[in-house]
Amino acid sequence: MATTTTKTETFVGKRIRRREDPRLITGTATYVEDIQMPGMHYAVILRSPHAAARIRSIDTKKAETATGVACVFTGKDTKGVGVVPCGIAMPDLRVPQHNILATDRVYFVGHPVAVVVARDRYLARDAADLIEVDYEVLPAVADPEKALAKGAPPVHPQWPDNIAFTYHQDGGNVDKAFAEADVVAKQRIVSQRLVPMAMETRGVVAEWRGADRQLNLYTSTQIPHLVRTLVAGMLGLEENRMRVIAPEVGGGFGSKLNVYAEEALMGFVSMRIQKPVKWIESRRENFTCTIHGRGHVDYYEIAGKRDGTILGIKLKLIQDVGAYHQLLTPLIPQLSVLMMPGLYNTQNIRADIVGVFTNCVPTDAYRGAGRPEATHGIERMVDILAAELKLDPAEIRLKNFVAKDKFPYSTATGLMYDSGDYSTPLKKALDLVGYVKLRQEQADLRKQGKYMGIGISTYGEICAIGPSPATPAGGWESATVKIEPTGKVTILTLSLIHI
Repeated sequence: MATTTTKTETFVGKRIRRREDPRLITGTATYVEDIQMPGMHYAVILRSPHAAARIRSIDTKKAETATGVACVFTGKDTKGVGVVPCGIAMPDLRVPQHNILATDRVYFVGHPVAVVVARDRYLARDAADLIEVDYEVLPAVADPEKALAKGAPPVHPQWPDNIAFTYHQDGGNVDKAFAEADVVAKQRIVSQRLVPMAMETRGVVAEWRGADRQLNLYTSTQIPHLVRTLVAGMLGLEENRMRVIAPEVGGGFGSKLNVYAEEALMGFVSMRIQKPVKWIESRRENFTCTIHGRGHVDYYEIAGKRDGTILGIKLKLIQDVGAYHQLLTPLIPQLSVLMMPGLYNTQNIRADIVGVFTNCVPTDAYRGAGRPEATHGIERMVDILAAELKLDPAEIRLKNFVAKDKFPYSTATGLMYDSGDYSTPLKKALDLVGYVKLRQEQADLRKQGKYMGIGISTYGEICAIGPSPATPAGGWESATVKIEPTGKVTILTLSLIHI
């Protein structure tokens, strides 16, 4: 009797060519800036030069009659467009109504005030300079700690203070842990606000096909599916009437993981003028209008025994929210709290977050989205505790790592570490660099007045974030498997949010 053998193909451990490389290295890739369409118009956005001001009046007459200008829109024209969405829900969260163009006031430098559309981008730029805006400049605040002080200028006058939200997390018996501690180390740690700097700035091309009631939106985004859902809602379109295409993104690392005002604004403009319209962000706009990252001021306390055992951690986290919430703004510091314990067996944790409005562009997901800030904090505090106890930084880490036989391990902040062996790779790394010899070399150089630094940092990553009532704008995944008439199989996977 004949037998057949089935060979199972596996890709695990094999090198696979990246499909995108040929077009990128040959210069044939398509970015938003490369897209051209018949009858295309170009948009330039006039932005506020002030961090806080009332808009007394806007005079657009000179711009409207300038050469090549098709139209000029201000906030009063776009009142029918929905607000820029915040995708996070939490108790008592204050969410300002942030429109795609300012109406009666501005609250950060770069706040969009008007949009000029012309047949040529340079003509649009010249015309934008002709718009006259009468501002009543108001006091502003850019420092989150100063924004909390009594008498600080209100970013949003409808609220009595600049607190955007508060969040509390408590695990174990923190008071008992600190009462039993031999040493309590304290430190103020700043994760400063930073500007993402992608090689390609953001860009949008909107094409409204009136006969079909179809809006095609080309945008340099990391989340085309969410852009489709949320921008369609902002514009009052059925979702199946909108198609979003993400060409080459040109770098993002979280800064393009957002639904921005300009995406809805270009859709609105195209629908109004019945022509394709393109907007490409300038580098100056990139500095002032694309989300910023980080923006923490952290007050840490860590309690320990003389032998180096970590008993508990306290954290007060002041988060610079900026002037309003982008898609995930309130979530990012919560991710920092989730990762507070790091890789250490510490069951006594207390954290308080205060989100603070400032007259700055919002902060949001960038390069780790709250997790690097948490790692910076806990690793710095372990070093400070080691110095206080005159222990080696490697020794105190090895002593407090979650032991291999403790997995799966539940943290005091509600995470489950499914598996791990943290001591083995650290010991291996110490052996590879000749750690004992390095420390001796460091001591010898110190006697000569020379300083050599030796740093140790460990890191655990949160993965597989699933759907949650806290993220109503997404968090789920889906997949479609399609068998074509030719016998080929097409597999589509969709992840709505990955941070």
